[in-house]
Amino acid sequence: FGSIDDYLTFGTLSSLTSTSTNAFVSKWGLEKFAFSSWTPATRVIYNQDLQINLFSSIVSLMAAAETSYSFAGGNDKMVELLANKSQASVYLGRRISLVQRGSSGNNLFSVPELPGQYFNNVVLASPAEFANVSFFGFTPAKIVPRSYRHWYVTLVEAAGLNPAAFGGVSPVPDTVFTTANTTTSWTMFSVLALSKATPGRKIYKGFSNVDVTNDISSLF
Repeated sequence: FGSIDDYLTFGTLSSLTSTSTNAFVSKWGLEKFAFSSWTPATRVIYNQDLQINLFSSIVSLMAAAETSYSFAGGNDKMVELLANKSQASVYLGRRISLVQRGSSGNNLFSVPELPGQYFNNVVLASPAEFANVSFFGFTPAKIVPRSYRHWYVTLVEAAGLNPAAFGGVSPVPDTVFTTANTTTSWTMFSVLALSKATPGRKIYKGFSNVDVTNDISSLF
């Protein structure tokens, strides 16, 4: 494949990426399932409700319904293996402040931080609004500011979730999701692992858009 668009033409993937999940739900009358199961999954993985495209939300369902696999040592190992397989030169820990074109009598890209290196293409794989990169010798695509939200990850060691915080349900399940109409300050909490430091206790992992430190004592 030469581009992401080329890849999406196979298997009608482009039709999934161009359709909102809400539209699909309305078409097939899946509102009840979407509210109780689909939305919680997309909120955990993407921090979004069903306005996201259908392809992304299907991926979230697959993660919940099928066996998920990961690389020993972290999924970043897959990126390392692919880079090694391609025999590409990888430069880590380099801060790029300027991308220029045609500075050495050619039409290639270069960056001052990597002297003597020239590139056919440059991919800026970060939010361009915050990258603080300057461009010289060419006009990049227009950068349209987007709205970002903070995404907090909270780790807690506890014996379990507090039944009083969940309507008296006891025992509280080890994994608790929220729906789109939630009034909680957090999106989910689930058991990540058993505590090695304190036998009988668990390590919980939680996601939220705000700092939930002050809520921990009532949740656990």
